Amino acid sequence: MIRRFSVGYDVELHKRTLQRGLLSLLGPTADRVAGTEQLPDTEHAHAAIDVGASPSARSGPISASISSATPAIPTPWPRRSNGRAQSRSARQWADCVRVEGGRPRYGIDLDDTVIPQEADLNGRAVSFTKGCYVGQETVARLYYRGKPNRQLRGLRLSGPAWTGAEIAFGGRVVGRLGSVATSPNLGQIALALVRREAPPGSHVTVGSDEIKAVVVELPFAP
Repeated sequence: MIRRFSVGYDVELHKRTLQRGLLSLLGPTADRVAGTEQLPDTEHAHAAIDVGASPSARSGPISASISSATPAIPTPWPRRSNGRAQSRSARQWADCVRVEGGRPRYGIDLDDTVIPQEADLNGRAVSFTKGCYVGQETVARLYYRGKPNRQLRGLRLSGPAWTGAEIAFGGRVVGRLGSVATSPNLGQIALALVRREAPPGSHVTVGSDEIKAVVVELPFAP
């Protein structure tokens, strides 16, 4: 899309992902392990950080992500933290932190049928003053005059469940499970687009095994 609409502009595109490095520290002590102060819980909050000779930045808000101007990032944190940094499957840690923080993932929790307001994305991904963009009329009309029929919610599950399992409330299907994770503090949790007939606090059942679950607001409370 950028190439298509760059006609008439003096711009060049570069794939910076091949020229930069990214290191993520996930967990409740990520700030201390990285040797930085906790960032404010706002979108795009960031701070400079010293990880060697290359200019680097640390961002959040739900983890300590360190971006470097070189592909290889030195990793002195396990030595500095006296063993507090522990290795675990990157996907397991990332999914757990993401789900706890209420961050949906495209292809699992979202697709091209989801309106930003349904997934609570207006505040960090949509501008109502920037001008025209594809889908603006629908998004703006819902924001100013309507209410979404479904909303991204969290579910606290009584047992294991799987992505795609139906969520039932009052004998009616009100959604399907999206991302599912096992949290060390919260147990089995999940994200889902749930119809407004089942507001936070509702007790629902999930899947053919009728796993019990409670609908909660996001992010998950500790």
